[in-house]
Amino acid sequence: MGGEQGAVVRPRSRQPSHVRQAQILAASIKQFHARGFASVAMSAIADEVGIRPSALYRYYPSKNALLAAATARQFGVFADVVAAGDGGPAAQLFETLAAASLDSRELGVLWQRECRNLGEEQRAQLRAQLVDTVTRFGRTVSALRPGLPEPMVELLAWSVFSVLHSSSYHRLQLPRPDHVGLLAELVETVVGLPVVGGASADDAGGEPDSKEPPGIGMRSRREAILRAAVRLFAQRGYGAVSIDDIGAGVGIAGPSIYNHYTSKDEILAAASVRCIEVLRFEMARACTQAADERTALELVVRSYVGFALTNGDLIDVVVGETAHLPAAQRAAAGQAHKEYVDGCVSLAEGIGRSGTSTDPTAGRIRVEAALTVVNDLARTPHLRAVPDLPRILEHLVLALITHPTPPR
Repeated sequence: MGGEQGAVVRPRSRQPSHVRQAQILAASIKQFHARGFASVAMSAIADEVGIRPSALYRYYPSKNALLAAATARQFGVFADVVAAGDGGPAAQLFETLAAASLDSRELGVLWQRECRNLGEEQRAQLRAQLVDTVTRFGRTVSALRPGLPEPMVELLAWSVFSVLHSSSYHRLQLPRPDHVGLLAELVETVVGLPVVGGASADDAGGEPDSKEPPGIGMRSRREAILRAAVRLFAQRGYGAVSIDDIGAGVGIAGPSIYNHYTSKDEILAAASVRCIEVLRFEMARACTQAADERTALELVVRSYVGFALTNGDLIDVVVGETAHLPAAQRAAAGQAHKEYVDGCVSLAEGIGRSGTSTDPTAGRIRVEAALTVVNDLARTPHLRAVPDLPRILEHLVLALITHPTPPR
């Protein structure tokens, strides 16, 4: 780069090791989130920090090690906040967690999307770090809700962290004090959710449901290919799955897939369209059948929860892999998601939320947080064993979207 005429070379300066390491992690977090792991070269990170690539490798031996360290750093932020707030005022802890989530907005995408590129051992270490933090926060929930059944404690603790990292998936922004206050309120709403159904301590430890019921399957080769591909994309990540892998999943030779789909990209696009069209249909049906906005919103929420819980692999792919779509299809998927969120906001505004802001941006942030909770729990097998989970999720989503108007 330095030899190109007119190229801008960042000045290279000496920094203490810990400062330089923090700069490297900050630059990598930003670039992995914005461009995706596969598209980021170590030289680009080095250039942003103002060091040579050879110097970068002295800190991190590989791009994988850098991604793991960057994700661990952001997990560590929440671990420190939870540890520092242990035993302190709940309102202060919720606000500090909310502020930390805005300062670490990249975390959700790094963990859910980019860390698919890591080896299983690296992912297991990060998962253990996250589990430790959520478990510790669960003890705070238990202290605030004495007697709450353990399955509910765990579900609410995980839901809080879904709310906190939901900002990673959108660019919605409020003035910082308002944004922090809204996220803290959402955390409080989750922690205070009334017990729904029969989730008791005696029910813990059952076998979790599979992500998707087996069903009898459609007698369609094209559909079988789509289902096999979605399952593999969810398990391994889009980039790690070949046409031959998909063919093997259906029991045919890889090239035979081209009789049904022109490319792997087209299969991914078909999965995205499937999700979009189902949700559009359910939104339209709810608005057609319901007598008022509250009933319509309840129907929309019920349909979303039911769809997510019975199509966990598809949700996994839509959340984590649509960045691989061609630009036009990626934009269409983003627009469809925005329309769905706006539809939920419109219904919530129609209900009326006494004492809360009607700012549409705040409404969208509420809906994004609620959908992220459902998406995460639908893809977390051990939480699917919580009794009456669909009903609990419906109440939780309605509480997040319409608070303080309680679900009926």
